[in-house]
Amino acid sequence: MASAMPTKDSSNGVNQPPPKASRHRRRLSPAVREQEILSGAIEYFATFGFEGQVRGLAAQLGVSQGLIYRYFPSKEDLIDRVYQVVFLNRWSDDWNRVLKDRRKPLQVRLTALYKSYYATVDRYDVIRISLASALRGEKIGINYLEYVRQELIIPIAAEIRAEFGLPSTLTRPISVLEEQIVYSLHAKFLYSLIRKHVYGHDTGTDMNFLIEIYVDAFFSSLEMSITRIFKLEDAEKIANLGGASVD
Repeated sequence: MASAMPTKDSSNGVNQPPPKASRHRRRLSPAVREQEILSGAIEYFATFGFEGQVRGLAAQLGVSQGLIYRYFPSKEDLIDRVYQVVFLNRWSDDWNRVLKDRRKPLQVRLTALYKSYYATVDRYDVIRISLASALRGEKIGINYLEYVRQELIIPIAAEIRAEFGLPSTLTRPISVLEEQIVYSLHAKFLYSLIRKHVYGHDTGTDMNFLIEIYVDAFFSSLEMSITRIFKLEDAEKIANLGGASVD
């Protein structure tokens, strides 16, 4: 027998899952029912994106739209809960502790941090929901990217300053160029996850080894890169003030 294929919702052009066979609704406690809907929504949005409609989710779960709205008054409320569960609840406070433990070299700290970070976000739902929402300009993707920037990228840039004895962020804010240096490392892990969960490519099984290689390569030119950034920014500042150029 041929397997059921997703159907297309003519109102928005999104392929929807086939409706589940009609069945007697199980009696569940409100807490269990809410979790069932939320888990289904995470799977549904990871597959179809946020343009998918509540009626499609209801069909996938085999429940009425009214039941979903009883627990989540609007699609926006449901998306907010998905964001909380998929992204914020998985964010570890331990990453900040590991990053700022200056008793250890920064290279050691970043290796440990990214091993834990990668293991946490190496999930189909996390990667696909974040990408789908970002491509459509949905606030869930925009908010998550800014959260990563504030809680990971900028703190790493500050620790790089401390590692090389450069001015603190109190006297010289982290610049966009410094952030880009950190993103050059972060992007290696992100693209590996995109290849795995979006394109279905084999990314290997020993990611801890690859993380060590990525961080080692990052540090091989890090001090030189930061020095060049500071020199360029200082030269631009002097030029903007009408002063002499800096060699």
